[in-house]
Amino acid sequence: MLKHIDVNLELLAKEGKAYKWQRPPPCNCGHKFWGHGFVERYFDDYDEKFCLKKYRCPNCKVIITLFPSGYLKYFRYSLLIIYNVLSFRLNSYNWPPAATRQRGGHWLNRLKRFCVSKFGVNSKGYNLKQRLAELLAVMFDFLSG
Repeated sequence: MLKHIDVNLELLAKEGKAYKWQRPPPCNCGHKFWGHGFVERYFDDYDEKFCLKKYRCPNCKVIITLFPSGYLKYFRYSLLIIYNVLSFRLNSYNWPPAATRQRGGHWLNRLKRFCVSKFGVNSKGYNLKQRLAELLAVMFDFLSG
């Protein structure tokens, strides 16, 4: 399970495992979380891995990972970067110079699948330009919830 929090990536890159993480509030079962090590993840254009803190509930065995706000679970780049690349593509029918076609295509396909699952329409039954802002709001609500 992920818990999104505000994290300074520059400071996290500098301090590594010594970074002072906010301890999460008690678990739903009422017990305090215990430290459960770290997991390494890549973000944006940083070459080094970031060590993200994990916590575990001793009672119900739930494990949570503290994750930077604005990032999705299986994506290296922030939601804002993904949004900017996709909106450039949908408005100009070209990929921005800084983005690769393969990565952008992956994001675009995920957006289409998300559209189908969220709105229940087939891939030809909606306009991606019109849905992009609406989907971004839905994703931000999902991240903060």
